[in-house]
Amino acid sequence: MLEIASLLVRGGNIVRFSSSGEVADFITARGYECNKLPLADVSYRDDGAFSLRATMVGSPQVLARTYRQLYLELGNMKKFRPDVVLSDSSVATVFAAWTLKVPVYTILNQLSLAAPPNTSRKVGAALLSGGTTAGLAKIWERSDAILIPDLPPPYTISESSLWSGAHRNVRYVGFLHGSELAQHDSTSTAFASDPRPKVFWHVSGPPQTRGFMVKAGEAIAKALGGSYVFVITEGNPAGERTPTSYKWGWRFGWCDAPQAYLEACNVVVTRAGHGSIARAIATAKPSLIVPIPNQTEQAGNAAKAARLGVALTMPQEKLNADSVRNAVEALRREPYSSNVRSMARIAARFDATKTIVNIVEGRETRAAGPARAASS
Repeated sequence: MLEIASLLVRGGNIVRFSSSGEVADFITARGYECNKLPLADVSYRDDGAFSLRATMVGSPQVLARTYRQLYLELGNMKKFRPDVVLSDSSVATVFAAWTLKVPVYTILNQLSLAAPPNTSRKVGAALLSGGTTAGLAKIWERSDAILIPDLPPPYTISESSLWSGAHRNVRYVGFLHGSELAQHDSTSTAFASDPRPKVFWHVSGPPQTRGFMVKAGEAIAKALGGSYVFVITEGNPAGERTPTSYKWGWRFGWCDAPQAYLEACNVVVTRAGHGSIARAIATAKPSLIVPIPNQTEQAGNAAKAARLGVALTMPQEKLNADSVRNAVEALRREPYSSNVRSMARIAARFDATKTIVNIVEGRETRAAGPARAASS
């Protein structure tokens, strides 16, 4: 969304964000005005797994925060008077824009919370999923268009999360991921020139889910450091930008320029967030994917990447030095390398950022002065 905003601003438009939690702070640090909204999210256990029980117990508070988001977004839009609203899946923002009759476009690749095919369902999860999906879909369908940041079938990574309802205007726009050029420094140069096989351990996701991956990554890197070199990034926007050096490689709190490490590595280890998988594919790197436990969207993303032959998946309870070594060695061989290169060529046919900007600018009304775009 920051890249989209940058392109909109270069085109003479005025952009204001709305967001929650650490993301709002990150956006503000990048120089944009950002309305801070209360965080309404699901709950996770201490090991990073999605907690159905805690989510259901906390659902009244989540609902209250969502209503609060709606109230605040209505006020934000009345004050800012946007010509167009671009929502990164926020239902409160979509509903507020629809209520105020402002054109709204929604970027969305998680239209269903149902469990992926061939997986068992608990009754509670099924009930939560069915009710949530039906309600959210009705709100998302108020959008003037739904823009899916994925490749069209049969290459759609998020296919298990896409609901079957037909919106009048749905478009696959290609992967939406960071597109900056690789920025090389002494650390990335040392990583690239190290003769050992290279692993980029890319941690991302909600704060509660990152701790396990960081701790496991450090232990595994230490155990395998004689044979492999690692770069671990903790995925913490407030983390240390300068890497700490170890015998096994380097560790970042936050890596501002991951592209150099992606291009240099042999294998990426990552959660199953859609953006993380997309970025690895776009850079033609095979992945070892560790989904957040009990998180059905991530399970579906990981399963599809594995079926496409560009990744291996591993439950986090089986993550150890031996299993990672075996996975890395398998991913360095065929057919993974050729499969992911083929997928990268397909992904390169799309420019999601430019497409989204063109769609937004093509539907805006310019009465006087530059258009205003509200992004959430």
